[in-house]
Amino acid sequence: MGSTVAGIEELVTGSVSALLRELGQTRRPRTLMRRSPFREVVDQIDAALCRVDEVPAQAPPPGRQPFYRVAAWNLCRGTAFDGLLQHLRGDPELARALGMGVAFSPCYLNLTKGNGAERDACGENALGLHGNAILSRYPLSGLRVHSLPNGHDKLCGPERRIGQQRGLTADVALPGLPLAVTCLHLDALASRAHRCGQMRQVLAETADIAGAHLVGGDWNTTTFDCQSGLSAAANFFCRLPRGVAHMLRTEPLRPERSRERLLFHALERAGFEWASCNVPGVPTWHFDFEDGVGAARDWLPGWAIRVVERALRSSAGRGALKLDWLAARGLACAGPRVVADLRHEGARVSDHDPVVVDLLPR
Repeated sequence: MGSTVAGIEELVTGSVSALLRELGQTRRPRTLMRRSPFREVVDQIDAALCRVDEVPAQAPPPGRQPFYRVAAWNLCRGTAFDGLLQHLRGDPELARALGMGVAFSPCYLNLTKGNGAERDACGENALGLHGNAILSRYPLSGLRVHSLPNGHDKLCGPERRIGQQRGLTADVALPGLPLAVTCLHLDALASRAHRCGQMRQVLAETADIAGAHLVGGDWNTTTFDCQSGLSAAANFFCRLPRGVAHMLRTEPLRPERSRERLLFHALERAGFEWASCNVPGVPTWHFDFEDGVGAARDWLPGWAIRVVERALRSSAGRGALKLDWLAARGLACAGPRVVADLRHEGARVSDHDPVVVDLLPR
């Protein structure tokens, strides 16, 4: 896409690719990381991931509009790429065919094929790079990256990655409504306290923004502590007395009211609100235990999987959570919605639904 992606692609050739392949396949990555060649390669790649690639819009920006529509969408790493192209009408950069500019902040270089059902996909990664992007028809400026601490060692477990979550903030020159936008993906395999700490870090690093500000993305508000398999199991077990149905179908759809409320309190203290730009109680992430889709099988123990499967029999093994959000400060928002069940050739194009809202110039 740009200099960062090309630079990483050039870096991971030859002898480096052999070291990365060994890191992805070994049963003891921490042992390898004690050796200087592996440490040096990981440090070089992590440093390269801290940059931002930007491609300007291909056409002059439109003039002032009665409203500006924004969306936050976790594209599931583009695994259903043909379907995404159909819905976004984009080329391999997902923005140029729409005439948009794009700023892209890479987060991880994946050493495996991914998690859950991704490991069963055909072929192997050519360059397993994924991160966060902001797409806009209007000029972007003032780019800043927020490097967030990992919730656990990304080189351990079924999915091996180098890097860390990185939020991305940009100023967007909307006519009549200049604002800052932050694209933020919080850590999935982390505790609620860790995700809250990541949000507080981004809010602190953007505290100097005086004007309108929109924060959006996949905040992984699962209501569970997933820092490790042990913590996930303990968290799951202690909630069983209230009933599996409540644990899987009630609390996860209103996380802002229950176990994730500290994260939303942090937003509130920073002057943000979310009531006007989200649809309450509507899920945005979908999983199917019958097909083994998603990462749940990677961090829930076998007994918990069996309990969940029994609880979801009435819904054919399907469940849903509310993970994707928008939060606004100094903005008038209208028409929030979740665009559900986008499909291509009968299959979902992402396990996440986009969340959308219209911004009104004051």
